[in-house]
Amino acid sequence: MLLHDILVAQYGGATGLRDKAVLEGAISRAESRLAYGSAEPGSLESLVDATVAVGSGIVSSHPFVDANKRTALLVVRALPNLNDVEFSPPSGEEADAMVNLASGEWSEDVFKDWVLQNSVLRMNVSAHLKSR
Repeated sequence: MLLHDILVAQYGGATGLRDKAVLEGAISRAESRLAYGSAEPGSLESLVDATVAVGSGIVSSHPFVDANKRTALLVVRALPNLNDVEFSPPSGEEADAMVNLASGEWSEDVFKDWVLQNSVLRMNVSAHLKSR
């Protein structure tokens, strides 16, 4: 909610949550993917899959009154960073990707492939040094 409110304050639009249960559903999609997904836990694919699940859930279900695509994009940018993943798409592609996802031009799988192509798993240096 805080991320959404910051976006609306900075870029304009209506504030507010349209449906809390819908937002919780989008978040639970990520939890489900992490628990039951086919990707190796902790792998780049697993982390991106969970991130995409939340982002596409927000885009498709519109839990907020306004700024759902912007909020989803911020989630897709923030969650990887929290999990040692660097998400660095080429300049200008992010907005197009969100519009493509929201319009149905891209499936969630195509969106996931795009996020994966633009992500790398950062090595946790301290964990690597401890293992030596």
